[in-house]
Amino acid sequence: MKLCCAVFAALCLLLAPAAARAESYASDELKFSADFPETPTVSAPIDSERDAQDHIISRVISVTVGKQRTFMAAVFCDTFSVTKTLDVDGTLNLERDNFVNGLPAAITSSHTELVNGHRAMYFTYAAANHGAAGQGVVIIVETEKPQIYLVETMYTRQASDSEKAALETFFASFRLNQ
Repeated sequence: MKLCCAVFAALCLLLAPAAARAESYASDELKFSADFPETPTVSAPIDSERDAQDHIISRVISVTVGKQRTFMAAVFCDTFSVTKTLDVDGTLNLERDNFVNGLPAAITSSHTELVNGHRAMYFTYAAANHGAAGQGVVIIVETEKPQIYLVETMYTRQASDSEKAALETFFASFRLNQ
């Protein structure tokens, strides 16, 4: 998967300041819902994977909200447009590692479990060089045309307790609507 470029682009934006209340967001197209700290920004689809003939076979859409150099909450959804069989264990590890290594950061914990019957990998990370930390989950929806979700939070030393609490609320509220 090549979510790394989309993730990095969204991390660079770290959008607008947080509001005091959660903003419920649901997408029929992306098949998820979550309570973001404020109204999120939805990206245009970004090409993600190509086949051997260089045809685009998946695209990523990101749904993000953040405050520059303070925090970010995001969902990245990579959807395949063709039939594809994924190596689920390999893909879970690859997506987690691409995200964490792109920061750069170190994984502080990681475990797998099921989310709505779909295999998932939860992880936490920390980046000592710029004081960022957070958590994420990669979820693979194994269908004929699979979807890969990366749900993540990140905060720096500048984040307030209320901003950190809003990130926890967001992460706990994420639901697949499959």
